[in-house]
Amino acid sequence: MNILICGDPLFCIELMHGFWESGHTGQIIKPETADQLKRAIVDMRPDLFMTLGSPLYYSDEVLNMIGQKPSSETLYIHWDTDGVLWDLAELHLVRLSKPDIVFTICMIMQECFIRRGIPCHILPFAANAPIHYVIQTDEYEGQITFVGNAYPELAKRDPHHLRYKSMEILFKPLLENDYDVHFYGSSMGGYNLNELFGAVIPYGRLHGYVPYHKIHRIYSSCFINLIPQNYEYAITKRTFEIICSGGFGLSYDIPAMRQIFPEGSGIVYTSSQKETLEQVRFYQQDTVAYKNVCIQALATAQNHTYRQRVQTIMECIHRENS
Repeated sequence: MNILICGDPLFCIELMHGFWESGHTGQIIKPETADQLKRAIVDMRPDLFMTLGSPLYYSDEVLNMIGQKPSSETLYIHWDTDGVLWDLAELHLVRLSKPDIVFTICMIMQECFIRRGIPCHILPFAANAPIHYVIQTDEYEGQITFVGNAYPELAKRDPHHLRYKSMEILFKPLLENDYDVHFYGSSMGGYNLNELFGAVIPYGRLHGYVPYHKIHRIYSSCFINLIPQNYEYAITKRTFEIICSGGFGLSYDIPAMRQIFPEGSGIVYTSSQKETLEQVRFYQQDTVAYKNVCIQALATAQNHTYRQRVQTIMECIHRENS
């Protein structure tokens, strides 16, 4: 098939690699206007046109143009990569752009789309080996780390959000017991995490933005990667990046994680502050068990690649059209 993808550049390039590896042709487009995108669709007449990434990436003008189906030969699908975090924005996008099929990372959003008569299938994130791979560096050795954003506005609006509940279970017991926990992310230095968790975080452990193509250095080289989750039925992109890097991941326990990563899949779980401490202390003492988890993570990553996600997309398209 000939594929045309429009959307967040990070998500586009990862998924497009999956299409290329599966034998499809295609390209990513970054139009400045709705007219530019329309001309590209009309001129290329791709078999498949796809949007993905944040719904805030697209203007209403672009969405309305897509909804007019400029090429009758083209199947249009949308991949919701935010889930209920931007539920109203995603529903607005789909209402205007009228995709033939929707994919989503989130079971709750899948139910929302299906209730509205829109064909929808689950498509989780995946591991991207060309970007996230094992690389050892002394810079992060021994650290317990979190790579991500604080999302201060979300914290103010909904301090009881599962993201912050899972952060508290992962972060607070370690901070209170003087573990060397480091935070990396664009909003980490500018937002007072001390207020959120009631624990003092030394300023030297609050780091700023790390370029995406360098994050795997942290994942691979630190002692433990802390993995908060946003929703019970959707898995964060970070989870797949960590296992692909061969890193050790300690995740907040949610049903979606257990479904894709059962025991022995390279992820360790915690559901309480007490359990967080117990897990960290156990793997500090048992280096063999620790190394086994990292080995299992790399093996599991082979079953969750973007090439396999493309296979899922094609299977769902075939079912919807049969």
